[in-house]
Amino acid sequence: MRGPKSGIGGLFLVFLTLLIPFGLVHLYTRNLVSAALLRRDIHMAGLKKEQLLKKNLALKEALGKLTGKDLVLPSDGLPFSENNRIVRLRLSGDSEAADSGASRANLP
Repeated sequence: MRGPKSGIGGLFLVFLTLLIPFGLVHLYTRNLVSAALLRRDIHMAGLKKEQLLKKNLALKEALGKLTGKDLVLPSDGLPFSENNRIVRLRLSGDSEAADSGASRANLP
């Protein structure tokens, strides 16, 4: 006669004995890798944000130089943004047009 651990039942028992630990290890490592990828994405987004803030500051400074106005920054020296907007400006090469536009902006 066959014993309780022989045949298909014994094979199934061995399969489950190996599958459950390896499955748990696989799920654990998969979660660790997913978390690491998300942390990397967050870090890359932070770096990109810093680059965009530096570029925005440089553009503000260039705009201030072209219009002749001083750039007003908050106390920490970095620009602040209240809304996420893209502003496009067309600047003519003529300094009189820039001056007349600046004087019109100062009117109430």
